[in-house]
Amino acid sequence: MTTYKGIDISNWQGSVDFSEVKNSGVQIVYIEATEGNFYTDPYLQEFYDGASSSGLLIGFYHFFSPSVLASEQAKYFTNAISGMTSDCRLVLDLEEAGSYGSAELSMLANEFLEAVEINSGLNVALYTYASFANNNIEPGYGLEKYPLWIAEYGTSSPESNSIWGSSYAGWQYSDTGRVRGINASTDLDLIYDGMFLDDREDIPKDQKQPQRIPGTRQEPSTQSGVIYYTVQEGDTLTSIAQKYDTTVHEIAVTNSIANPNLIYVGEVLKIYPGNRSIINRKKVFTTTYIVQSGDTLTSIAI
Repeated sequence: MTTYKGIDISNWQGSVDFSEVKNSGVQIVYIEATEGNFYTDPYLQEFYDGASSSGLLIGFYHFFSPSVLASEQAKYFTNAISGMTSDCRLVLDLEEAGSYGSAELSMLANEFLEAVEINSGLNVALYTYASFANNNIEPGYGLEKYPLWIAEYGTSSPESNSIWGSSYAGWQYSDTGRVRGINASTDLDLIYDGMFLDDREDIPKDQKQPQRIPGTRQEPSTQSGVIYYTVQEGDTLTSIAQKYDTTVHEIAVTNSIANPNLIYVGEVLKIYPGNRSIINRKKVFTTTYIVQSGDTLTSIAI
């Protein structure tokens, strides 16, 4: 089984010198495209052009939001990468369960992947952490038919799980790698032939054929990138929210924080500053409420 050196990148890495990345020995770049149905990575187009012009093999991934319909996310993802070409399977990044149990989440993930295949005409794969695979998804809901790109660090090989056993088509073995041309820590991956759209093992990588995502290429996103904030001694969600012109509720929802009064020094929070917040980009649903005897605005708001 042929092994390829890969990285996966997002706005977190900032601008990248892809010629230096290639010269460092990297062969494949997986690029974050979207999250939920509300966020397109602002570096998507720049990364795609840079990686393409440097002769790197390319793949795209979507970060799954449990609070958004799977079909909507699939449409949003494929629309964002329309008109581009990919060498590798389109990937669902599944690492948040929200309020769903393992069976429900497995069904939603399968629904997303099936919809992406229909929308794009391309094959897909699933990325998740080894611990997440064992605790939050389960067999019997269709995920076993897709290749697995697994993340686990500090081991000689990823641990087995109930769906794929010890089989995997990609392994993210570090999230603190340093690569020439990138001025930030970077995820490091080993990618195998099963992650390619053209997965014939007898075809050299430079002869594997990329495939085009149907549609017209989109304009670059005007959304600003997220901020990754490391919690410091004395921080509270209130002080962090004030610093970035957002709300405690939005930070808690984005980071799946059950108790907003409990955060830890060194914890990394994803923050959407000001009106770029995750909640402000979601659809707003309204409802009609008939005031009852004893109601106050406070009790209704709660």
